[in-house]
Amino acid sequence: MTVPIYAAGVLGAFNEEDDLRVLTTFLQDLLGTLSLCQAPLSSLKAACSQLSLDAKFHELLLGVMWDGVVHTSASIRGTAARMFEMLIQSISESLVSNRIVPALVTLASDPEISVRIATVGVFGTILENVTERATLDKVYMQFQSFMDDPFYRDQHALHIELIRTFARVGPNAEPRFRDDSTNLSHRVWVSDPHSN
Repeated sequence: MTVPIYAAGVLGAFNEEDDLRVLTTFLQDLLGTLSLCQAPLSSLKAACSQLSLDAKFHELLLGVMWDGVVHTSASIRGTAARMFEMLIQSISESLVSNRIVPALVTLASDPEISVRIATVGVFGTILENVTERATLDKVYMQFQSFMDDPFYRDQHALHIELIRTFARVGPNAEPRFRDDSTNLSHRVWVSDPHSN
């Protein structure tokens, strides 16, 4: 766990602009290296989780993740999508709505299906933690898009991720979304000829 200690305890301890640039570069490099090497993300998750506890780092973390969203590597874009999940519980609903949801919607239409799949669980985490109706409606519309688009009909990895997410979100979501997710989950199950 050297990475979180270095990121949050050493680099995060200083507030000068140059120090914050060093922290930003460190996190960007870490995100890229772990993604491209297909290494476990636990150290990056721990560092981001620790840094997200302090509001002064929220914009910095969102900036690092956004750089991942627009990166040319699908692996880095997928990691950026998954990393947003670490921020949702620590940042304001306004930042979730204005920064994370648009980034996820962008990634949900990525040319690489693996990147699209990486957004599903994060959308579910938003349903579990956000109460703002407009944000929840955007998330639900994205789930509808995953369900209704004929492109996804044979994307079994996506179907599995949707079912896992709906099972996790169901008990914690508001009743309307819980009922709708049950219907969506049933639609995925019925439309997937390989599911038993």
